Amino acid sequence: MKILYDYQAFAMQKKGGVSRYFSALIKELPKENETFVDMTPVYSRNEHLHSIVSPSTARREKNISSSKTTHPSTPRGLYSSLQKIKLVLIVYHYIKQAVHKVRAIRKLKLQNFDVFHPTYNDPYFLPYLKGKPFVITIHDMIYELFPEYFGDGGEHARRKKLLAEKAAKIITVSQNTKEDVVKTLGIDSEKIIVVHHANFLDVNFMQAVPVPLRYILHVGGRKRWKNFDFLIRALAPVLNQGEGLSVICAGGGMFDESERMLFKELFIHTRVVQMDVSDSELVFLYRHAEFFVSASLYEGFGIPIVEAFANGCPVMISDVSCFPEIAGDAALYFDPKNRESITVAIQRILSEPGLRETLILKGTERLRNFSKEKMIRETLRVYEDCCIRKGK
Repeated sequence: MKILYDYQAFAMQKKGGVSRYFSALIKELPKENETFVDMTPVYSRNEHLHSIVSPSTARREKNISSSKTTHPSTPRGLYSSLQKIKLVLIVYHYIKQAVHKVRAIRKLKLQNFDVFHPTYNDPYFLPYLKGKPFVITIHDMIYELFPEYFGDGGEHARRKKLLAEKAAKIITVSQNTKEDVVKTLGIDSEKIIVVHHANFLDVNFMQAVPVPLRYILHVGGRKRWKNFDFLIRALAPVLNQGEGLSVICAGGGMFDESERMLFKELFIHTRVVQMDVSDSELVFLYRHAEFFVSASLYEGFGIPIVEAFANGCPVMISDVSCFPEIAGDAALYFDPKNRESITVAIQRILSEPGLRETLILKGTERLRNFSKEKMIRETLRVYEDCCIRKGK
């Protein structure tokens, strides 16, 4: 059986949950007997892809935005130069996408695959399948459930619905997401298979980074449904108690002006740090944190939860969405819309050593439900079912 993946997630992300997931499939599936994996060619800076394929398969792009540019000394000249750079990047992005698509279509026309698995929601491939089955993975329904956060979410949601209706099978990464798909898109539940994510971090490699003596760890994005501003307001009284406690935000991009202003308003600007880290450095951050926290209002799965489990880091999270499904009794929960609920949970996990140790132990046990081998085995079963049905 031969599985073909395309370029979309790897062209969109330098790193992130979606491309990390597909990288794991591409790396691990060939280890199964008589399973072959192919990709449409990708020019990509994606870190997960470059860790598993040769340079001839995934060619590194030059990072135009990081190249040295001489700006005029006047503010007006500087603004003009920045605008030109922005325009170049926009044009470059569209050219790159066009090249990806042309090369992908060329590969699809060869028909040298049994199942096609696009890595995102562009339906460009539909005219070229010639009856071959395709599978999609729906990671979440954020665009559909929180349209107020996205000015351009309508087109994204339309494409997802189109592919969900036409796909041979749909993989969702949690039961919660499956239920959201059924309710929101009206898809037959029999068509949807739940395959949980796994821990994708290699816990055997750890690289130290300078950190405060005691810190709380937040991982990934901080905008909109991530509810980070509300969380930080609840954390502020604890950070200001003078016990040397800080917050490290791993990933998610540099703090913007509104975040920096918020930290100053709360008198915690010296207590909150943002770090862009490698996987091995992220392992270090999990292992030395007081606990991992997420106040997200909605997630499709929550990969940092199982990453924390894998690295012996206590987990404190919202009691909403898929989080209880994934963490079970291995997390301390709070109401993400209630500041007092968050504060009480923080005080508990910091003041009760026994609770912290219990959470670590339960997290280790819970992790057994989310092995990479299980994810690969169940995904392969979905592909095999598509081939059997096609054979009929």
